[in-house]
Amino acid sequence: MAINFSITIRIFIIIIIIILSGCASNPPDQYTLKSENPQIRLQVIKSLENSQNPKAVKSLISALKDDNAEVRKAAVEALGKIGDKKAVKPLIKILDDNNSWVVLAALTSLSNLQDKRAINPIIELLNSSNTYLKSRAVIALGEFSDPDCVNHLILLLNDDSRVTRIQAIKTLGIIKDDRAVKPLIYKLNEKNIFIKLEAMKALGEIGNPIAKKPLLKMFNHKDERIRNAAEKALKKLGWGK
Repeated sequence: MAINFSITIRIFIIIIIIILSGCASNPPDQYTLKSENPQIRLQVIKSLENSQNPKAVKSLISALKDDNAEVRKAAVEALGKIGDKKAVKPLIKILDDNNSWVVLAALTSLSNLQDKRAINPIIELLNSSNTYLKSRAVIALGEFSDPDCVNHLILLLNDDSRVTRIQAIKTLGIIKDDRAVKPLIYKLNEKNIFIKLEAMKALGEIGNPIAKKPLLKMFNHKDERIRNAAEKALKKLGWGK
């Protein structure tokens, strides 16, 4: 495979500039992010990320408008790792990006930043037709562990996608809000064993004693996995002490 030494040398020089400018507490000029070659722009972003220089945030935010999705994704990831709150609004805005991988990266970065301004925009993604994107939004809400999203998650317990239903159950177990108890008890009647298992685990995590009686009924189930899960959940509710 032929190597373009001109591009390689240019990337090497840019990295040196970034390292030196990091030592001087000033990021390089944005001209390096305006290179016509997306690989150079990517390398600049990676170097800015590694520098962990807060002054690089402005340049990285500008890269969110890049016409190359891979470059936008790299900028999103870098902003999440640097952790500067100035990136929150631009990252929220890019949740509307037309590239799913960019949006997924934004969800991860916003979760890392833990700024509650992101919660409602993430909730809006629960209406996405993209099952994987919707499930990742559910995971992000669990990482915020905010009770304001509980009712939205309860609605997802009846989602067409089993993956989304399972993730919603897991997240409700993380948030531990009593509003989820009765809907989760109802999920014990589902035919799918994985839904049952996750619902029992979540009920154990929430710890509301209302769940004891429905969980005790699971002891009569023919599947040993169900019986074992019921026992673990009941122990968390104080059963047997």
